[in-house]
Amino acid sequence: MNEMGYDAIFIGTGAGLPKFMGIKGENAKGVFSANEFLTRANLMRAF
Repeated sequence: MNEMGYDAIFIGTGAGLPKFMGIKGENAKGVFSANEFLTRANLMRAF
């Protein structure tokens, strides 16, 4: 424990906007950004 009374800190920066690469097919049906994939998998249980 330090002088402020904390043993540890957590910094959660989150996920920002998706970064697209501008490659052929990245907007095709069934292709998801990482953010959308994680949302579907973790929150919606839609694998």
